[in-house]
This record gives sequence, structure tokens and C-alpha cells, in this order.
Amino acid sequence: AAKGLKIPKKNPEPVTDADIQSALTRLAEPMAHFHTLEPRPAQEGDYAILDFEGTCGGKKILEIDPKAGQVGEAKKLWVLLKPDAFLPGFVPALFGMKPSETRKVEVKFPAAGKDVIADIEMIKYILKNYLLKHPIMAEYFEEKDLNWHLNKDVVKSLATKTFKVEALEDLQIQPLGLQWEDDKKFFEDLFDYCVKEDLQLTQWVNDQTKNWDTERLATTDLIILKMAVAEMIQFPSIPVKVSINEFIEVAKNYSTPKSGSFINGILDVISIRLISEKIIQKSGRGLIDIASK
Repeated sequence: AAKGLKIPKKNPEPVTDADIQSALTRLAEPMAHFHTLEPRPAQEGDYAILDFEGTCGGKKILEIDPKAGQVGEAKKLWVLLKPDAFLPGFVPALFGMKPSETRKVEVKFPAAGKDVIADIEMIKYILKNYLLKHPIMAEYFEEKDLNWHLNKDVVKSLATKTFKVEALEDLQIQPLGLQWEDDKKFFEDLFDYCVKEDLQLTQWVNDQTKNWDTERLATTDLIILKMAVAEMIQFPSIPVKVSINEFIEVAKNYSTPKSGSFINGILDVISIRLISEKIIQKSGRGLIDIASK
């Protein structure tokens, strides 16, 4: 491999005590036992059971939009009394309420449909405080997407770029990356090569995993190994060490806890063999044509 290349090391995001406590709280909530308290005013941290009916401009919300759901009307709705829970400004207005008390609460959203910037601000508010933050939505997305803890940041970044507009005609979904077309072609070429050369890729991997019980070899690890070998062969401008490091990170994020070191060891051996057989050839700016030595 070429000398003097600097391989950036990706540092894991720090986990704070608050993150751990939040995760433990979410795990504990489904197993919690609730008890009815002696009558007293509602306060932050309580769970309240509410009946409410929403109106807008003097008309019932469900008459305006029958699909409004719990925003329009609810019976025996459980609400955790925290300032940012449910609708903006709704929960703080409930503090101090007594059991069986009726109270009128006004909730204001930015005026919709009249000002593009105001509409976008409203969408950003809902996205930030509910879709990407509220525990109920987090639980929903985690059930639907096994890798939501990773994809959440992608969605957040994409939404932030998409809503940086000043006119309605400029509003369109932004690409995932600055060079999305190049990235997309890279993904497609890698996928096509893996499918086309699956038998050969499998053989190279099997040659180095003979001492492993194939039934115990994680399917994800096998796929990662074949993708890594394909990248090393198909893309001569990417240094071998960079490919290995990339797929070690992929293994850490998407496979088993021990997969990183396993992937590292197998790829190191395979790469040495394929370089010696001149199957892997690296040449280009800043690289040495290692196959010509």
C-alpha cells in the first residue's frame, strides 16, 4: 500500500449519563405500575387522564378535518405532564388543574397557508419537537426501522437542507450528499459487481474461513466481506486500507460486537493474496501501483 496516507479515524459519539437515564426510562415505562394519587393540583411529571375537545375558529376540529384524530378530540387520553409533551403550549396550561376541573386552553400554531416562511417554520417545529424528539415518535420509528438510531441523523440533515428556502418554488427534497450522483453511481456499481461476481467473491471468502463453521458465520459478516473485496477490486482509486477500515465500521454498526476484529483479520489476509495475484491493482493520484511491483 502507499505510504504517507492519512486514514481518518471515526470517533464514536459520547454517551452521557442523561442518554443512559433516558434509555432506561423508556425501557421501564411499559412495565410501570400506576397509582391514583390523593386529590391535588396537577404538576410536572404527573400522568394525567384527560377528556378534551378541540376547536378552531369556533368550529370543532373534527368537523373541519375528520382525520385530525387526537388533535381534535380524545377521551381518557394519557398525557405525561412535561412542557414539551403533546401540543405546543398545551401541557403548561394544565399545571395546577384539580381532578374533574374543566379548563379552556388556547394553543397557537404559526398561521398556515398564508406565508411560506411561517409554514416552513411550523413544519420545522413539528419535525424538531415531535417527529425527531418525542418519546412516542421515537418508539414508533424504532419499531419500524431497526437502524433508526443511525438514520435519524440522516433524516434530520436532509430535512434541514430541504427547508432552507425562501420561496415556495424553491422547495424540493435535497440530495442526501453534496455529490449524490457520484455516490449513487458508486453504490450501483458496487452492488452490480457483487451480484455478477457473487460465486467468485464467495470462493475467495470461503478460502479464508475454512476453519469457521459456515452455519455459525453471521450472514451479515459474509455480505460485508464480499462487499469489501468487491470494492478493493473494482475501485482502483480507493486504497486497500481505506476499504478495510470502512467495512470494519460497517461491521461494528450493523453486525455482531465481535465482527469488527473478525472482518479486519479476514480482509487483511484476502487483500494480501489478491494483491500478490495482481487481482487487486491500485493506481492513481497519490497511490502506488502496487500490482506492478
